[in-house]
Amino acid sequence: MSLKVSMPLQQQIYVLCKQLDELEWALDDQLKDHPVSDRFLTETKQKAWDCNFEYLKTVYPQISPGSNQKLYNANLHFLQKYERLTFRIIALTPVEPIVSHQQFVEKSHFKPPPAFVEKTGNMRTADSFALISSLLREEREGEALELLCELPIALQKDVFDALYVVRGSPSLNDPIGHENFGEISFKNKEPRCASSPQQKACAVELVNLSLIFPHLISLLKDKNPVLFKKAFALLPEHIQNEIFAKHWEQMGKPTFRSSQEHLRRIAHNDFGRVSLLSMEARCDVPAEHKIRTLEAYLIDFRKKIGAAQALMRKVKEDWDKLEGIGGEEKDSIKKKSLQDLAKTIVPLFEGPVHEIEVEGFYHALGTAYVKMHPCLRPFFLQLMNYLGM
Repeated sequence: MSLKVSMPLQQQIYVLCKQLDELEWALDDQLKDHPVSDRFLTETKQKAWDCNFEYLKTVYPQISPGSNQKLYNANLHFLQKYERLTFRIIALTPVEPIVSHQQFVEKSHFKPPPAFVEKTGNMRTADSFALISSLLREEREGEALELLCELPIALQKDVFDALYVVRGSPSLNDPIGHENFGEISFKNKEPRCASSPQQKACAVELVNLSLIFPHLISLLKDKNPVLFKKAFALLPEHIQNEIFAKHWEQMGKPTFRSSQEHLRRIAHNDFGRVSLLSMEARCDVPAEHKIRTLEAYLIDFRKKIGAAQALMRKVKEDWDKLEGIGGEEKDSIKKKSLQDLAKTIVPLFEGPVHEIEVEGFYHALGTAYVKMHPCLRPFFLQLMNYLGM
């Protein structure tokens, strides 16, 4: 059911919460009398996905840093309900070893809504990365490695490079150093280069953070402007604006006063947007130029990841020094460092950061931050293997 645009935002969240409640009540009724069938679980999971998709499409884009406390609480209430229901479904679903991504797809009756697949055009790879990360955090390294080896070589190399970054970019003089450290470490080829499953999961999550950019480049190469625009629209507005600025730079910074005539001809007050998204014919440029823009921006984006990762190394060192401090004081210090990290990292990848206060230990605060700002996930997972998600 699609929500009416005229409905107040808090009321929209209430309607979605009620839909989740009804699904959970139906699940409770099933559990009273007899074991829950696979078909019922599959149908319930699909309905929960549809509900969450409606939330992402209709409600989430309207939540802003200026939202009042009641609206923020209602938003968090929906997210908690959705997570609780999906985890109950997962707990009731029989677990079988996953040999390959193809078998995983074939065994799962649950399929994302067609509109979502069309909107992203990249479900297989994103789904694989999420699964690989999950398997690693469950210490099922063999299955995770087999799944990774099914992905394109370029993406595998990205994961190996990210693991090198997660481990502090060890030099050849370092005791764990190796000229091909990432791959050697991920594949457990040399004990001295070994990385923990959690470190490997964080490397996968880091690559997932920038996964959309190779996808956008691929869409441009395939000359698919419709899907390109849909996929580009999934980026945070902050990142879109940075890419528009990068495109203006890559195209020679055209203005109406440029010394070169061809730059004056394509000039526009919002050149980056209208050119990259082909909104005005006179400002449009060949796909090759747009690809160069994205490739140049991806270099900048990876520098952001490197800067955030440098912060993580410092925080992990600081946390290691807290072993002799009492529980309450230690928790307070960790909460403060999570807040400081969020204030620094979120503006790099999403824009304004939400102020979040929750009851409970630092794990609860970390979970709440990641729910509100998904870009924090690959970094916070380096501090907490489980985020309650």
